[in-house]
Amino acid sequence: MAEDSNNGSVRAAPRRARKDPNEAPVFLQKTFQMVDTCPDDIGGWSENGDTFIVKDMEAFANLLPKFFKHKNFRSFVRQLNFYGFRKLRTDGALISERPAHWWEFRHEKFMKGKVEWLTQIKRANHYEQSPSDQVRRAAVDPTFPSSPTTPPGRGPTLVAPSPRPPPPLFNSPP
Repeated sequence: MAEDSNNGSVRAAPRRARKDPNEAPVFLQKTFQMVDTCPDDIGGWSENGDTFIVKDMEAFANLLPKFFKHKNFRSFVRQLNFYGFRKLRTDGALISERPAHWWEFRHEKFMKGKVEWLTQIKRANHYEQSPSDQVRRAAVDPTFPSSPTTPPGRGPTLVAPSPRPPPPLFNSPP
């Protein structure tokens, strides 16, 4: 983290690109550090360490600039979604002991004390493909749309064109 000399506030360090493909994405490293150091009344790891919880969304958003260049909680959640995190329902349907205003997130490779697993989490690229890119990929990739980056049933449905006779070259008289 860098200190702003003008007002003494702490802000996120400049973003840097990963050079080593075996290095965890910077977003995940910062998120892990943030969850690890988050005050208990604002958020942190679940009791089992297999999820992390945001107890006070506004206070958590105010912590974001210490790790990222913004304090937009929705942008943070969007990034989590890109990396395959899922929000657990806290409305009592699945987790009855959690208040409804808490946000709880899970990823099978994002666990307390397992920072080395972060390298196994990859950003999904199926969000960034246009439909024409998906059709092109389907034409050359026999595993598409069931490739590891595309959830089953989320790829384009390809329909073979119906056979039609070629159009006449000229109009014949009636």
